[in-house]
Amino acid sequence: MNPSLLYYATSMADLKAFGVPTQNIVVSLAGYYTVNDGGGGLFYWDSGATEADNKGTVIIPDTLPGTGRWRRTLTDRDYNVKWFGAKGDGANDDTAAIQLAIDSLPARGGTVYFPGGIYSITSTINVGNGDGGTNFSTTNGIKLVGEGASFGVDNPDLRPTVFVCNASMPAAIDVRGRISDVHIENIHIRCLFNAVVGIKLTAVSGTQMRNVKIVHYTDIGLFIMGGDAPVGNYNIFNEFDNVNVASIQDNSICLYMDGNYAVQNDTWITSWRNCRFDTVESKNSVCAWFKFVDSNSFYRCHFACYDSSSNGIIFDATSNDNFPSGMAFYDCSIYNTVVYEDATHKIRKNYFYGNGTYDNEALPTHPKLIGFTDDGRNFHMALQPLATTAAGEVGNVQWVNKGLSESVALPVGGSWEYDILLVNIATGTFNRVGGIAAGGTVVNNTANVYKFAKITKLEE
Repeated sequence: MNPSLLYYATSMADLKAFGVPTQNIVVSLAGYYTVNDGGGGLFYWDSGATEADNKGTVIIPDTLPGTGRWRRTLTDRDYNVKWFGAKGDGANDDTAAIQLAIDSLPARGGTVYFPGGIYSITSTINVGNGDGGTNFSTTNGIKLVGEGASFGVDNPDLRPTVFVCNASMPAAIDVRGRISDVHIENIHIRCLFNAVVGIKLTAVSGTQMRNVKIVHYTDIGLFIMGGDAPVGNYNIFNEFDNVNVASIQDNSICLYMDGNYAVQNDTWITSWRNCRFDTVESKNSVCAWFKFVDSNSFYRCHFACYDSSSNGIIFDATSNDNFPSGMAFYDCSIYNTVVYEDATHKIRKNYFYGNGTYDNEALPTHPKLIGFTDDGRNFHMALQPLATTAAGEVGNVQWVNKGLSESVALPVGGSWEYDILLVNIATGTFNRVGGIAAGGTVVNNTANVYKFAKITKLEE
């Protein structure tokens, strides 16, 4: 073991001015700019190193030696942005420091940690270096983690981790794929009407976004797009939890999801839980606009508008026939739904389970938007009988909807065929029963399920 001498530096400038050691040296850095500002740590001298200075974990002395670098001692994979010179004081431009921290991660990724503070950015923060086509990102597994998105906190001085866009930019954060396993967590993004897009995701898989708030963009809050050729640059296996996207800008979109129809790179198999897309009182705005998408699921999400010129969800098939398709909404509140089609481009079936009715929501009117409400009404559901009858026997057909504690009883007189769908919203399970019984018979009284029945009179 070679003994090392321990020295002390008050700032990064002091460390760089230390010069080239002639023996084993460890330097305790007290702070990046000043003592205890969060940018400190231990550095050791690596005499054979030749890497570029990344201003955070690899440092070249001011004497500019050809070989030899100060290396930060890393105890885990978390890179604190304050190691790279970010201040988080709302006044200093932290763009370069944030980008350096991300770009310094190894190829397999790691975490860039943002202590509570206000991080001013003046250009787009890039996550990954793909182009959405043949050039895939050379780094994956990038995680941006803050202290919180400040849900319910009105005082800006008390918001945990905030990005503030203080100059014009295409997007506050651009995730450039094909890329996998990007996480964005516990961050509040205030675009201040300088960023066209809040967060843009292109050709991503395994993305997780949790406790993120995006406000004050000019066009789109959360933009998810499939990539160009080759096939496989789609968006898949992504998860979004507690994401709030809100706009007060007219003609804006909270959530926009599309793909590349020409090369079949769509956005699919993605789940959303406890999210809110809110156009506030902006005019001609949209909570969510879906195009080349399928098999995405929304659980307990809100699509809220407070001006009659805005829309909750748009299902747009005009450039992608047969899509959107297979979208599922569980216990969601949706202001209204709009479908865009033409003579050759149609949507396929999309489903609503326990669709909200208690906050002035409008039921879907398009026949391919199928489901039932939270008060037991169905829309555009067509139950097929389990038993068939000979031609000429079919008589009076009726639809009967019953609530959680109600029974299904056949009308008095004659005999009837019945086909009942039983739906348990609480457990997300379904069952189906059917048969033939005399009029006046109670054919089902199952508790705690909604009952949607088709009954057909067979004979007097």
